[in-house]
Amino acid sequence: MPIRLESALPRHRPALEALLLSVHLPIEDLSADLGGFTLAFDGDRLVGSAGLERLGPYGLLRSVAVDAAFRGTGLGTSLYLAALDTARAAGLREIWLLTTSAEGYFAQRGFERIDRAEAPPEIQVAPQFAGVCPSSAVLMRLLV
Repeated sequence: MPIRLESALPRHRPALEALLLSVHLPIEDLSADLGGFTLAFDGDRLVGSAGLERLGPYGLLRSVAVDAAFRGTGLGTSLYLAALDTARAAGLREIWLLTTSAEGYFAQRGFERIDRAEAPPEIQVAPQFAGVCPSSAVLMRLLV
């Protein structure tokens, strides 16, 4: 059975939280409705996620995660591209992210490292920027 991508629903929260915790990503700031999240399923099993939060005129890419058994299959790229499609459909022209472990992955996809002091105010007040992610997390931006 092929992997299917679908928009997250509130009922997916327990599985999404379990996936994110398994890859050491935060869960405390997930929105109640999980809006902006694309999830990947192998049958009924959640095996990947990518979220895009709209913050004013910007998008914040977050919670890009792939179950260890599905890494190297292109699933992460599929989820990332789905998030970019969501951003484009919403008219967003800049996508931002914070990462402690995937700077190289996102640099290969066109993201550039930006000094945290240069982040727009909408990004600086996001929970991820303001404290959920450690201050050592790298800030990156993609112009779409």
